[in-house]
This record gives sequence, C-alpha cells and structure tokens, in this order.
Amino acid sequence: MGSLGGPSVVPDLLAFLADEKVEASVRAKAAKALGTLGAESAIPPLLTILSDEKVNYSVRMTVAEVMGALGDELVASQLLALLHDEKIDPAVRASIAGALGILGEKSVVPQLLSLLPDERIDPSVRWKIVDALSSLGEKTIIPHLRALLPDEKIDSSVRWVVAEALEALIEEPPENGEWRREDKEGRREEALDWLDDRSKVPQLLALLTDERKDPSVSGRIINALGSLGDDRATVEGLAALLDREDIGSDVYEALFHVSQRAGVRVFARKGGGYEVRSLDYALRPFDGAQGRLCSGQA
Repeated sequence: MGSLGGPSVVPDLLAFLADEKVEASVRAKAAKALGTLGAESAIPPLLTILSDEKVNYSVRMTVAEVMGALGDELVASQLLALLHDEKIDPAVRASIAGALGILGEKSVVPQLLSLLPDERIDPSVRWKIVDALSSLGEKTIIPHLRALLPDEKIDSSVRWVVAEALEALIEEPPENGEWRREDKEGRREEALDWLDDRSKVPQLLALLTDERKDPSVSGRIINALGSLGDDRATVEGLAALLDREDIGSDVYEALFHVSQRAGVRVFARKGGGYEVRSLDYALRPFDGAQGRLCSGQA
C-alpha cells in the first residue's frame, strides 16, 4: 500500500484511519503502510488517534506498533503520557508499552519502573511494561525488579512476568567468564521463588476471557496456568479456549499438565465443544460417543 505513491499518500492513509466506516483490518494495513513509508509527518495525527476511544481498539493497537518504528525521544515521552491515561483501553496501553520497548529510548526506564507496582493499571499493561524494560536491556533495573518479587500487594501475575524478565537478564554470563552452574541455578531459583501463588488462578482465567488481549499476553497467561493450575475449574477454562483461533498451541501443553494434576481428561464432543471427565470415568471403555482425547496423555 505504501509503495503506491510514496509520501503523497500519507493524507489519504490518515483519512482511512479515522474513518469508522472502513473495515478495521483495512485501517490497520493503512497504519502499517505509514510505518513502512517512515512518514514522520504522520506522528502528530497518529498520537491523536491513539488517545481517541471512538477509534477501533485494534486499529489503535497497530498505530502504537507503528509509533515504535517512527518515533524518537520526543515521541517516547508522549507515548509515556498516554500510557498513564486510565481512559485508554488496556489493550491499547499494552501496545503503547510495547512500542516504548521498540523505540529504545532508555530515558523512559525510571518512569516505566514506577508503573509496575501500580495496581490501578491492568496487569496485561504491566506485563508489556516489563517486556519493554527487558528490551531496553538495562542491567541497572535488576535490583528494582528483584524488589518487586516479595511484594504481595502487587498482582502475582505481574510478579510472574517480572521473575521471567529477571531470569533472562541474569542469564548472560559475566564478561570475564561463564556462570558456575551452582551460581546460575541459584539466580534462577531466586527469580522464580515468588511465583507459586495458586490463589491467582481464577484471576488469570478471567483475564483470558477478554478476546482483545494481545496474543503474546494470552500466551503468557496460558503458560502461567499450565504451571500453577491443579483443579477442574482451570481445566475447563483452558478447554474453552481450544476453538479460539487467536490462541496458539500452547493451550494444549498447559491443558495436559493441569489435567494431569487435577486427575481429569478432556474429550472433544463430535457435536462441538468439550467435556471434562474424572480420571476414573475417562478410563471406562470408549463407546465412540465422544471425539478425540484432548488432554491427559502424552
């Protein structure tokens, strides 16, 4: 799209973005074309679109991604201001956080760190903030992230992502040699020590019901449930995702582990949907009334 006229098409592309009569997927492509063109003149109107709740959230998510390619230090400060705006859709704010990671402006690191303990901010937004901080690669954030792990006032799913980031940040060996095995394992244990919080499983399941969540965020939730979940409710919540096109194959692995712990099996019904059976019932002779086995076996 961006190759059909160069910078001269920028006004037309911007007009598409603001037109709610145009299909959202077409408008998202228009936003990507602006990024391909490197249209810096489009930055001010794009920032306006990002904050406009009348514009489709998926369009604004794409706009945020484009800002990561077009922006500079000034844009980073403007995106940071939008990240603070509680009126903006959480899915859009999460994309804004992702854009800040792409921009690579390390001046935003202190402000991003200050947002992580704020329980008024949706967990999925803070997950993306952690990703942005990891992308910026500042080793100086390690002590700040470590300090968040034991804070039970902070959502456990946020601390989970913080621990993942810490594990990645401390994975690299020192310049003068490799980590000794016991040192590396000790650091990993330190990072993951605070993640065993099964009381947050219902909250994680509730987050998954929002189809507007960034796919990478949904993947993180599923992986967390695969590690923490051990009951039938979690199995049923994961099984409900099996037919969702926006959910990746990770759900099968998570479902396998959780169903093993819960002592149940998941079967696909021939007429559609899924049935969760107790282990004893699942081991009865298969009568052909149900479809394929979805969990509980390697």
